[in-house]
Amino acid sequence: ETTPPKAKHKGRCLCFVAGIMSDGEDNSQLLGLDIFHGGKFQPKDYHGMFTHACFVDCDGQCKIPSRKAMKKADMLAACETYGINVNQRLTRPVVWAVLKDHIDRVVKSEVESMAMERGHLVAWTPPYHSDLQPIEMVWSDVKGKVGRQYTVTTSFEDVRVLLDAAFASLPSKTIYNCIGPTERKVAAMSLYLETLDEADDELGQGSSDDENSVDMASEASSDDDE
Repeated sequence: ETTPPKAKHKGRCLCFVAGIMSDGEDNSQLLGLDIFHGGKFQPKDYHGMFTHACFVDCDGQCKIPSRKAMKKADMLAACETYGINVNQRLTRPVVWAVLKDHIDRVVKSEVESMAMERGHLVAWTPPYHSDLQPIEMVWSDVKGKVGRQYTVTTSFEDVRVLLDAAFASLPSKTIYNCIGPTERKVAAMSLYLETLDEADDELGQGSSDDENSVDMASEASSDDDE
């Protein structure tokens, strides 16, 4: 007798927001875990699940205003608050461009401010570099553990139970080993950039010395002519 196929849940998924902290093999931790799934209008791409509201609930309200939710008067008021000189006759898109540029360069998010208050440095990773996000390796480990327990009778609710158990039993050593490769890669990238800077400085100094030599030679030639 075969087991009847279970109902398919196309596009339905569980998402999580969490942080990881490296503190040696025995004390590394998973912090602030929040697991959730989409509602009636869940997007096809799971990245769309990580909305502003999601991070507000997890990390606190962000100071960056939403363009869609702001009227031109609100944008002008924000410009005045931030001390931005802007012509009130400008159109709404132009005012937003000026405001957003200032926010991107100067205003820190609530999450970043909270981290800095605790003595942490927030480093933004470049696009398309998941290799610099060790949380991806943690997710891969957890997903593998859950996936290996999956059977034809496993329900969506069962997956949630398995996911909770996988995070609860996540070893400190695993977290530490996931962060280590990223730390080494960042250190190597930093050393490479420092080497380039030093080479540029030496090249610039060499060019300056050459120019001084030419000037001195020209002066010496002028003295001989006299």
